[in-house]
Amino acid sequence: MIAPPRVLVDNDVTPRATVIEVRMPDGAGVLARIARAIAACGCDITIARAMTLGHEVVDTFYVTDGATGRKVEDPERVEDLQRTILEHVSP
Repeated sequence: MIAPPRVLVDNDVTPRATVIEVRMPDGAGVLARIARAIAACGCDITIARAMTLGHEVVDTFYVTDGATGRKVEDPERVEDLQRTILEHVSP
């Protein structure tokens, strides 16, 4: 059984960035689609770590608000990030 995509957001790991972890089945262009979604939300990626575990990717992004250079802490923006990423990666 293939697990659906999941987007986890953590603002406690580091004081300078919001950490977004995306877990989903591996496929062509997954990393690019996630990065495009993050950029569409007005965020900058400061670090990206891509990992494939069997048929699943675990891609982690350290992001900041493109306008302020700070973490994305507003709950509505966090929800928007999660929703937009899921929209970009869902078939």
